[in-house]
Amino acid sequence: MLNELLGLPTGRLMRNFDNDFMNMPSVLRAKTDIVENETNYEISMELPGFNKEEISVNAIKNGIVITAKKDETKEEKDDKKYLMRERTTSSISRSFTLENPDPSGIKAVFKDGILTITIEKPEEKEPEKTEIKID
Repeated sequence: MLNELLGLPTGRLMRNFDNDFMNMPSVLRAKTDIVENETNYEISMELPGFNKEEISVNAIKNGIVITAKKDETKEEKDDKKYLMRERTTSSISRSFTLENPDPSGIKAVFKDGILTITIEKPEEKEPEKTEIKID
């Protein structure tokens, strides 16, 4: 396969490596920074090659979930014969734990391959005190 095309050794181990490696789905891990300041948290995530429409940010009960998915396997109109094709499907999903994030206090901006999410910190409240009757 690829080794034969490139003139490399073609033993059984290399053929199996080619078959296994070339057929793996593309799963990525986004590099992420999280910064805390007095009023909010800021998550910055590198998502090169994605566009805004391929990214979703969701607030859930105990956190935030960021997902990006690119599908390059759309039917092509020309009759290309690929010798190698690595740009097929890429997906990233990261989740971060936060206590009951308020969706109205979350803002997201995607610019130059960087997704920046700003999450307002909830106001610190005095814990509610409820006296429990002892029997």
